[in-house]
Amino acid sequence: MQIINSAEKAAEKDIFNLMQFTENLRRQYGKEPYSMEILLKKLYVRRMAADLGISSIYASGKMVGMKTNMSKKVFKLITDSATSDIHQNSLIFEDGQIKVWNC
Repeated sequence: MQIINSAEKAAEKDIFNLMQFTENLRRQYGKEPYSMEILLKKLYVRRMAADLGISSIYASGKMVGMKTNMSKKVFKLITDSATSDIHQNSLIFEDGQIKVWNC
């Protein structure tokens, strides 16, 4: 439990603290067990989402939604930088939420 709590605290600070925590964990104990690997992946996703201004991620049918404090201007910069039209057109921004439809 102490390792899990330490991982969560590292993720709360920033992505670099989480990366440093992961590196130190692997130096000390070797490759983490699968359950810890899954936890770390979730913490990385949560941290990266928070860094992008996403406060929660949810699924509803074939749609994934993300609540965000991101401005429409920042959203447009992100979608304009997407490399394919499919990615650009699959994201919708409305009412402080980003919606992705899985067809």
